[in-house]
Amino acid sequence: LDVASGAAEMPIATSDASDAFTVSACYCPNTQVGGSEACAERSDFIQQVGRLYFWTVRLCDVDILDDACVARYGQALPQQPFRIRVSCPPGQACASGSSSNRLRLRSTSDNM
Repeated sequence: LDVASGAAEMPIATSDASDAFTVSACYCPNTQVGGSEACAERSDFIQQVGRLYFWTVRLCDVDILDDACVARYGQALPQQPFRIRVSCPPGQACASGSSSNRLRLRSTSDNM
């Protein structure tokens, strides 16, 4: 956290992250307690204001049907069969039974 500007840096997802995860976004009321700097400590952020969900997507071998996707690919080539496994982060990011859970594959040339 940059106390002067009030800007915070988002956590960086490392390239070796293997599971989906959830991060809470919290608010600090910018009050000074006991002579310490305002919003400088983790405990100063007392109100949760949101959540950020990070999913994990894996490209898996089509011949090995394991839920953990142990045989996974770092890339796929045209006409190479593969499975896509999406791991949902904790915190009900993928509510079971919901018809709104979707995965969209699109070309980089598609307009959003």
